Amino acid sequence: MANTIITKNSITASAVPTSGQLVQGELAVNVTDKRLFTENSAGTVVEVGVNPSSITTGNLTASGIVTIPDNAISGDKVEGGTINAVTINTLTSGTVDINGGAVDGSTVGATTASTGAFTTLSASGTSTLAAVNSGALAVTGAISSTTDATLSGLTVGKGAGAIASNTALGSGALNANTTGGSNTANGQAALTNNTTGSGNTTNGRSALRDNTTGNYNTASGYLALLSNTTGSGNTTIGRSALLSNTTGTNNTASGYDALRFNTTGGSNTASGQGALYSNTTGSNNTASGRSALYSNTTGDNNTASGFNALQLNTTGFNNTASGLNALQRNTTGASNTA
Repeated sequence: MANTIITKNSITASAVPTSGQLVQGELAVNVTDKRLFTENSAGTVVEVGVNPSSITTGNLTASGIVTIPDNAISGDKVEGGTINAVTINTLTSGTVDINGGAVDGSTVGATTASTGAFTTLSASGTSTLAAVNSGALAVTGAISSTTDATLSGLTVGKGAGAIASNTALGSGALNANTTGGSNTANGQAALTNNTTGSGNTTNGRSALRDNTTGNYNTASGYLALLSNTTGSGNTTIGRSALLSNTTGTNNTASGYDALRFNTTGGSNTASGQGALYSNTTGSNNTASGRSALYSNTTGDNNTASGFNALQLNTTGFNNTASGLNALQRNTTGASNTA
């Protein structure tokens, strides 16, 4: 009859023999944990099989952490979002270098890369998509970003300060904003120097460029309200309209170069190319028509309606001119009606 050899053993979970219980080469097994122990020449109890040079297995199941050193996995293919049907929740590594194989059936590699399907593509820093020479980046869902994005050199987002109520579209738009809110900057350098100004709307390159704290201005056109800093409540439509305005308030300029040189004058209305063109500090003037009140600088309370009406007026005030060339040559006269 064959002899049965029984090694030292334990059925207590997590039990490990002590060096006093074993001699070198003697075996002990924990049959509950399925672990085998022996004692080495130094008198230390060691577990047998924890550091094999290689291992071949089918399914690998781990209840704890599996640590794999660099360059320890070889193979040519990883399929899907899982490895052998095991979902990979978190992968932490200094550098992950994939230079071959396939993901979801798409080739991976510097020289053979093709298209691939991704549910979510995220990055905590700057992500650069290489130029597409013969096609386009097609997105069937949505692209989202928590910071401003740059597309073909254009800033798209909320501008500096990341105020939720601001919209910035264009290189340098709302570039210096700190706390100003409810601003819309559309155009290169639009509202670029704005810091705390709120409720401003711009459409055009360098529109309201120098505005810092001015509020509720609307500038539409290249260089419109360019120099405005603290002026508020101004409305412009047209290239260079109210270009020189700095602190003037409640002005309305419609037309190329309308109220171009106004600086501090307020409550003026200019409609037409060059209307109130030379006005600097004059206030409460109304000019309707090309070059109406063109030369006015400091005159107040004038009304001109018609081409060249009160064209040469400089400091005259309380004048009313209606019609083609009405009071055209008046310069300093006051309280005239034509």
